[in-house]
Amino acid sequence: MTYWIYLIFLILAVLTPLLITQGHFVLPEEELEALIILLLGIAGFFVYFAKEKALFQLLRERLSLQKTTHNIQRDLSESYSYIGAMNRKQEIVKEMLFDLSVRTANDSRYCDLWYRKILQTALELARVDAGSLRFVDVQEQILLDHYEEGTRGNEHYIDLVPETILAQKKLFFECEGCYVVRSPRLSDGVVAFLVIPKQVNHFDDAEIFKMLAASALTFYTLSCQNPYATCYANRH
Repeated sequence: MTYWIYLIFLILAVLTPLLITQGHFVLPEEELEALIILLLGIAGFFVYFAKEKALFQLLRERLSLQKTTHNIQRDLSESYSYIGAMNRKQEIVKEMLFDLSVRTANDSRYCDLWYRKILQTALELARVDAGSLRFVDVQEQILLDHYEEGTRGNEHYIDLVPETILAQKKLFFECEGCYVVRSPRLSDGVVAFLVIPKQVNHFDDAEIFKMLAASALTFYTLSCQNPYATCYANRH
């Protein structure tokens, strides 16, 4: 369509000397022809400018659409990766709980196995090589028992006294160079904490670790109610 407009302007400009045969008002014929040709040129320039502006706007919209498409593809890829990782973590937790149920059905006295398996599962999910499981009396603010996994022993957790971690009201927080996950609920006035040293820059999927802490607290409560249990957590 634009090319037809340019063609019309060109034809009018060429035919102007033939169409204008005499002057009008104060303008002689030559000056009137020049003025008309100038006006046709200005009109053609504005048409060209409007066309270029429309093309530029179209290009911007196309680039924006490409960027949006790229972001959507990236988000979908990250979502698929996250879903895959979450499914894998859920399978690990399910295997752990099934293994514990089978073993404890055979012999409910070996409570150490519960805590070791839960802690090892937490370390596998967090991709670290050390961690601690701690049980704290909320009312008395005392450490009832703790269990460590890894070669570093208790060195990471000396400063994590009950008063310090109980002062944090969140279920997930950072304290003394560690990530700390608290069980969502109390059981007989006791709360469980999973402590993971900050060997990584971020900590994902805290909900799974809350579930592990809650499971550990459940086993702890059951072991305390079992007079025949030889549970590590009962040796204060």
